[in-house]
Amino acid sequence: MGKDKNPKLNPFGKSTLPCPICEIETVHIYIKPRLFVERDKDVDYYPRSVRWLKEGLGNLHPRFYYIRYCPKCFFAAGDEIFKNPVESSTISLEKFRKLYISSCLKDPKILKIMQFLAKGIDMKSIDFYQCFRLHLLAILQLQLCEPIATRDATDLGRYCLRLAWLYRDVNSDSNLRKQFSQRINNLLKSLKTVWPELPINEKKSLIMARDYYQVTLSNSYKVDTEVSEINLLYLIARINLKLGNIKEGHEVIALAKEKVRSFQAKIKEYMSLQAQKERAANSKVEQHQKQVNLDKTDEEIAEMAQAGRKLKTLADEMQTNFEDCKDKWQQRQFAICKKIIKSNSNASPEQLREILLNKDIDEAVVEKFCPVTPKKEKKGLFGFLNR
Repeated sequence: MGKDKNPKLNPFGKSTLPCPICEIETVHIYIKPRLFVERDKDVDYYPRSVRWLKEGLGNLHPRFYYIRYCPKCFFAAGDEIFKNPVESSTISLEKFRKLYISSCLKDPKILKIMQFLAKGIDMKSIDFYQCFRLHLLAILQLQLCEPIATRDATDLGRYCLRLAWLYRDVNSDSNLRKQFSQRINNLLKSLKTVWPELPINEKKSLIMARDYYQVTLSNSYKVDTEVSEINLLYLIARINLKLGNIKEGHEVIALAKEKVRSFQAKIKEYMSLQAQKERAANSKVEQHQKQVNLDKTDEEIAEMAQAGRKLKTLADEMQTNFEDCKDKWQQRQFAICKKIIKSNSNASPEQLREILLNKDIDEAVVEKFCPVTPKKEKKGLFGFLNR
């Protein structure tokens, strides 16, 4: 795990937990959360840097320790999820255990894949390659659990998102790329033929994460409050923005903002009823005239108000993220257009339009560079973004 410069400081914590599948106790190792802060987060929450609160720990990687793992039955799950893998699901732990045994342990092909991914895993000397394989292991297992993959897919979405972060790590860090890129490519090549839904790169991992979150939003009974629904919508929007799906991201943000407004209106109504109830209690009118139909306690209304303030802050943050992603997207589209037009200088405007559209350039951008008819009225270049 690497030695730190301060011999008195042990950055690692240990916890002994029974596996939720085979119930064998295993010691899990993690980095103490009070020792670091993840900073400079990307639109999809990817932390670009880590600030260590104690000296001598810069060679450690907190993300390597996220997935917990049972060497007996190969079950893998994220940090707190390992304790109760059905907490964000509507199925019981007993049903989940039976599904895992039947779809993973008793299927020779799947068992062989799990053994392949788990080979040589040692949490005491975890590295990027082991961490990468553990994420694949956790994704595979939940994909095979039909009630989770088709209904309560929050954890699946989370694992795919974190896998996308690992792809980004290895693509952006020259040291990681030099050490592990070839091994990862060989691993993926070996798995593709036996695992059709293998997320083979960052983009596919992000798409898969978004789609699993969308499955949860559409189908899960666990998304049972306005707050949980809005938070999930914003997460889907963030992934769309990271993928460069600006229009789709904007549409999801608009839907979430409408739900925030509706939630705030509900809070306002409850607070008005609360004030009426207090005035009635202090007045001298007859008891039967003091009835105010209020189905929330003062504590519940206070919690709703606090949640409303947090959602308003989140909405403002998402608008900033959207504007930033939109600007970067526009710049990329313009740059691609200029390059294509320069390399096709002899093409007619109609031919250029066809070439640009075939290169997935946004139609509004194509219209800017190759207009076919004069515009009757002046409109914003990206009208759908300004609604």
